[in-house]
Amino acid sequence: MISSELALVLNEEVEDVTAKYISKDHLDTLRHLVDKWMHRLASSWTQWEFYSFNGGFFIAPTTQEYFDISISGNFFSQRVCRKTTGIIVCLYALVELMYQTQSERLLDLYESIIEFSKRTTIADTVRYAID
Repeated sequence: MISSELALVLNEEVEDVTAKYISKDHLDTLRHLVDKWMHRLASSWTQWEFYSFNGGFFIAPTTQEYFDISISGNFFSQRVCRKTTGIIVCLYALVELMYQTQSERLLDLYESIIEFSKRTTIADTVRYAID
């Protein structure tokens, strides 16, 4: 278990929960970028579910429990659980979206996901994956 802070966001609540952290337009783009980064890092397409925590949210894949993530730019290659996969993929997608938009809200969300991961057992894995 990553953290007891996590709450699964029901599909009908996604826009309400995420609106605190990201605009509707940015959410739509983030979903697209998450798919793109998932395919790039794990060579996989999947369905997604949202998780919220105190200060933010991330999107995690639902189709299998573990994914093999490979990031050639930093030589990261590990099998990680689906929630860790979601955090890593979301961070990469957020960086791309921040580059496109220069949004402070996206930077805040990125930092909140990093801070959340630091409070969990996956902190080192996430740090290595995004380093």
